Amino acid sequence: MEIAFETIEKNHVNINIVSKSDYEVLAYENGLIRVFLNLILNSIEAFKNKKRKIITITFSKFGKNYLKITIKDNAGGIDKENLDKIFQPYFTTKHPSQGIGVGLYISRQIIESFQGKIKVKNGKDGACFEVFLKLKERVE
Repeated sequence: MEIAFETIEKNHVNINIVSKSDYEVLAYENGLIRVFLNLILNSIEAFKNKKRKIITITFSKFGKNYLKITIKDNAGGIDKENLDKIFQPYFTTKHPSQGIGVGLYISRQIIESFQGKIKVKNGKDGACFEVFLKLKERVE
């Protein structure tokens, strides 16, 4: 986690978190940390020379049983021809010295192991990842 905070600070990235409530999901903390670090670090790498670097993470209830977590950046988006490939193992648009293309593949495997889903699309200003996780049932 320290490396992520240093990278965020060093690159002058603003991270906005929007949530109207606290949610509990059926997932392991370490797996979720790995997924969200990967998504955030990928956004930071995509910013390149942008002056205003913004990542917005939104938590909202989806249907009765799911939490939807949206991670959006303003880094310009993902090339259309790559959108269907980015969750494939060993797919990368980076130089080989910067990674081997397994981060998003592993992220998908982790989310699916929690019976969730992860999707990607391009938003207005950049990439938009949507993660759907099952909510824990509240016992009252």
